[in-house]
Amino acid sequence: MAETEKNRPKIMIVEDEVIIGADLKDQVENLGYTVCALVNSAEEAIERVESDRPDLVLMDIILRGRMDGIEAADLIRSSWGIPVVFLTAYADEERLKRARPALPFGYVLKPYQDRDLKITIEMALYVAQVDAERKRAERALRDSEEKYRTVVENSLAGIYVLQNERVVYANPRYLEILGYDRLDEITEFWRLIHPDDREMTRALASARERGELVPDHYITRGLRKDGTTVWLEVRARSAVYMGRPAVTGNIIDISDRKRAEEALKESEEKYRLIFDKASEGIIVIQDYTVCFLNRRTMEIAGYSSKDLWLMHGVSFANIIHPEDREIVVARHLRRLEGEELPATYSIRIIKKDDEYIWVDISPVAILWEGRPAILVFITDITERRRAEDALRESEERFRDLFNSISDFIYTHDLEGRYITINPSAATRLGHTPGEVVGRRIIDFMFPEDRQAFHDEYLARLMREGRYEGVSRLISKEGEAFYIEVRSNLVKQEGREPYVSGSGRDITESISIGRELRRLEEQLVQAQKMEAIGTLAGGIAHDFNNILQAISGYVQLLLTKEGQNRTNQGYLSEVDRAVDRASDLIRGLLTFSRNVKP
Repeated sequence: MAETEKNRPKIMIVEDEVIIGADLKDQVENLGYTVCALVNSAEEAIERVESDRPDLVLMDIILRGRMDGIEAADLIRSSWGIPVVFLTAYADEERLKRARPALPFGYVLKPYQDRDLKITIEMALYVAQVDAERKRAERALRDSEEKYRTVVENSLAGIYVLQNERVVYANPRYLEILGYDRLDEITEFWRLIHPDDREMTRALASARERGELVPDHYITRGLRKDGTTVWLEVRARSAVYMGRPAVTGNIIDISDRKRAEEALKESEEKYRLIFDKASEGIIVIQDYTVCFLNRRTMEIAGYSSKDLWLMHGVSFANIIHPEDREIVVARHLRRLEGEELPATYSIRIIKKDDEYIWVDISPVAILWEGRPAILVFITDITERRRAEDALRESEERFRDLFNSISDFIYTHDLEGRYITINPSAATRLGHTPGEVVGRRIIDFMFPEDRQAFHDEYLARLMREGRYEGVSRLISKEGEAFYIEVRSNLVKQEGREPYVSGSGRDITESISIGRELRRLEEQLVQAQKMEAIGTLAGGIAHDFNNILQAISGYVQLLLTKEGQNRTNQGYLSEVDRAVDRASDLIRGLLTFSRNVKP
């Protein structure tokens, strides 16, 4: 019951005659309607309409107060859209004419007959319902039109309608793309199409008009009002516009995209040329397989261009030397996970003829066609490895020679600090090479020799570029020894100059030389003494002969009679002087001959 009453139409009665109003209320309720309000003035009716929201108002035309029923009805209809049926005792023409602007939904004459009242109410409710539905439909249509008009007018795509080869509608964006201000400036559709594309566009339009299935999406070139070309992406299809066949479509200015595509294509061609002409091998590995490689990679691996199918799609592990596969695969996986690894390292790869070569690889994690991959740069270093191996062997030989040679081999900087020194030289100094390198040469010299090292040795090297001479050094044990050195100044572009030299221990030679000089001096002295002895011997023999004569004559005088004592004394003294001179002569003879005369 409650639900039935709820669904009954609600009616407001506006009647200033209380008894008539009460009777009308009963009459209306008996007809199956709900009376939501019974008021006696226009002002009260307007106040109650907002709160009660009746479906229909039965309004007496003549009401006491400042506002009559006609004014109230007009206000209720215009403000709330609620239908009004006028109640009146007189059907005079003047009053009915005045009531028409209020658009009443009917009239009921007093006294009220149930049949007339029922019919009028039902018709008014029906017409009001139909009118409300029409208004809702119109409002929905207006909203829809406004919505789509807003969308179309503000679309970033140019939207147009084509009928009989003329543009009958174009939104602002369409005009903007083609450089026009107004639609009436476009006199012919085909003038908007680039001459080179008109035939293709006409063919599509004709086929579409014949009902054939044609692409509704294509790219063409348009001509702007100023004659410049614009690239357009077009979507078009058959439609009905204003009751007539038409073609509706939209255009998007893709000039920037086309320029970007052209630039990208040019860039791709340029980089493809660079890749093909690169001196390095370039390879892309994805999902453990080779998905891209350049010509140089084929050459390094010993393949010709006809063998490309043998390399493309092969597992990259198959071209890695077995001894290197584990580390290469492990680093490949770790690099894909984003781990920082050495930028370049050396491995061996297997060539087509199953020989292996050394290469440097520089892998980089990239996205290839939207998926993780590894870009690898490959450099053939086989010749370099051979050269390095040969250099290593040569270095080992020279290192062995350097370590085994007994002479001094050294290098030092321009301040006299040892850079290298061979073991023999370091041992002679009483140290290991590690203890000597970095120390000053003057640390192994006598204090009195150190100034000469700077003033003579280093100064001559800087001035003449070489030095030859003898240096005196002192060992850790305090033993002095002599080195005959030959040093040369070495200058290399981009490097600090240094001194390279060699030396030989001549301490023993110097000792022998000293002994020889001593013997020579002794020999000279002996020769001098021998000459003196010979001279002395000759003088002694001659003087001895003289003494013999004097001694003989003295003896004869001493034996001669008649000598006085004085003379005899003199003669005796002479004889003793002769004896002493004879002793001296014998000494000289002994000195000269080392024998007695």
